[in-house]
Amino acid sequence: DYYDAYLATYNLTNTQMGVFGSILGVFGMISYLFGGMVADKFSTRTILTVSLIGTGLGGFVHLLPLSYAQLVVLYAFWGVSSLFAFWPACIKAVRILSDSDSQGKAYGFFEGGRGVGAALMAMGAVAAFRVGIGAMNDEVLGMKYCIVYYSVITILMGIFCFFTVKEDIKSEDAKVSFKGIGEVIRHPAVWIIGIVTLCNYVFTMSLYYFTPYSTSILGATVTFAATLAAMKRWFSLFGNIG
Repeated sequence: DYYDAYLATYNLTNTQMGVFGSILGVFGMISYLFGGMVADKFSTRTILTVSLIGTGLGGFVHLLPLSYAQLVVLYAFWGVSSLFAFWPACIKAVRILSDSDSQGKAYGFFEGGRGVGAALMAMGAVAAFRVGIGAMNDEVLGMKYCIVYYSVITILMGIFCFFTVKEDIKSEDAKVSFKGIGEVIRHPAVWIIGIVTLCNYVFTMSLYYFTPYSTSILGATVTFAATLAAMKRWFSLFGNIG
């Protein structure tokens, strides 16, 4: 939501920003391949707590005067910390909390609630950005305020998970093997879901570039573009639950 301000803060080009997204995606893809196995082997509460706190601490590292190469490493770390076992653990938690006849509803409410949560946090980030820029219109300081805001929120959510998520009972008989992975890959439904997810991600990720388009091409302010992006998230409530 703060694409242009982010580029200005760290003296980046559009190409470098694209590399960050690619690094995040590549490491995320690798993480997803093995994250499900980790989610079945370890405590859901531990995974969620470590992932969230680690991601938040990475945000504070981001405030340091990092070089381009160091930022690449940080984004690779985020690709692991925020995706490796975090999302598989989330999906597992939703599945455990719902019975076989209501999983569609459970995931719909999960995604809808996540969208509302993201919208509320985005509105808070807009406020933090506006406080940061102050009367001097210092977008660099505003961007750093946003990073601190999201980092603190993420760490607090990790602590919240530690005290609220119940320990799940892991089956000692559940063993993961490459043979089992091969059997899963041969299921046509897995490939269909994968293709659907790919198409969804391409569209969803493309929407993020509407913010720099509105500021660079349409001449909107950073605050207005970020507010517009935050409003977009509210429709997740209706779309996912519906």
